[in-house]
Amino acid sequence: MIISSMMTALGSAIGGQVIDYLKTHQEQVQFEKMQGEILEGWVFKIRIAVRDEHRRQGVSLETHKAVMAKIEEVVRDEFDTTKL
Repeated sequence: MIISSMMTALGSAIGGQVIDYLKTHQEQVQFEKMQGEILEGWVFKIRIAVRDEHRRQGVSLETHKAVMAKIEEVVRDEFDTTKL
């Protein structure tokens, strides 16, 4: 009887901690996903801005492709949203 009530109390305490951890972890994962989406949005806006400015300035297609390739390289190396 005493062991049973001790096990119940212990199980309840551990279960409560696990539930608290899962809630906190879920909130952290959601926050990181939101950060990744925001970063992807900024990268998209940068791509569009560069493209539009190149068109407006009459930049050659070869130069445009070289600039965009460099942007993509930086995005791959520095803004890997899968790691967030």
